[in-house]
Amino acid sequence: MKNLLFAVFLIVFCESVFAEEAKLTHSPKQAVGLSLGWVVANGLSYRRYFGTQFVQGTFAGSINKDEDKEYVDASISYGNYLNRFDLNKGQFPMGLKFIAGIEVERDTNRRADLVSQEENKSPNELHLGAGLGFDFGNPGRRGILFAMDFIYTGSFRGLSDLEFVRLGLLPSVSIQYNM
Repeated sequence: MKNLLFAVFLIVFCESVFAEEAKLTHSPKQAVGLSLGWVVANGLSYRRYFGTQFVQGTFAGSINKDEDKEYVDASISYGNYLNRFDLNKGQFPMGLKFIAGIEVERDTNRRADLVSQEENKSPNELHLGAGLGFDFGNPGRRGILFAMDFIYTGSFRGLSDLEFVRLGLLPSVSIQYNM
């Protein structure tokens, strides 16, 4: 509980301190890319910018009716740039962001996952989370952007009666092209 309170305090503090510096010039309107991880999900992503904020949707799916296997992963996430800075005088731009979202996942082939080796009772999982991330590249301009997020995630199994599975810090990575 102390970790959660500290994370919330850190996010609110960073947002208030760096809000003025987070104004981006020549901001892109949208981005497309690939994501891998929890909360921002696995698959193809589309991001829409609204100044220093963005909304991102991610989707991946695969169905094999012959083997009765299916994998569907979809998420919606919200981000807000807290600060944008250069590590080496304009040669290595970065962006610090707050990110939060929800992911719904269905995998009928999974026995265990990377975080938990317990036998899955349901192929459906729901992941909710919030955290901080870094964008490397051109967070406020057109071009390629690499992102690494660390999201405090709560995971639940099932759809009708949710069973709590885990709570912890999980990573996500993505590559985006700002247009």
